[in-house]
Order: sequence, then structure tokens, then C-alpha cells
Amino acid sequence: MDATLDSEDIALLNQLSDKQKDYALTLYTAREKKKSTAYILWILFGVYYFYLGHPFKNILL
Repeated sequence: MDATLDSEDIALLNQLSDKQKDYALTLYTAREKKKSTAYILWILFGVYYFYLGHPFKNILL
């Protein structure tokens, strides 16, 4: 999963105080998908695309 911020997100972050920026970035990084979890789901259940946010790929494959 792509975890980059676009220019609109960066502009919104620049409007926040330092404390608010730290909190927002902490929440954002906590939402990142972990490769290890995806591998475990793939090995055990074959449903890793659902976890990564691409359910149609999992249905088709």
C-alpha cells in the first residue's frame, strides 16, 4: 500500500499546530499496512488483497 502524502494533504498538515501535526502523523502511520500481516494472511487464507485494500484482485485471483 502506498503510504505517501499528496500535496493537498501536506497543505492541510501545514495549517496545523506542531502538536496537532504530531498527532495526525502518528495516526496516519498507524494505519499503514504491514507486509508481515499480508504474508500471514496469504499463507493461511489466501485473502491478503482484502487486507491490502484490493478486494477485486482477491476475487479474480
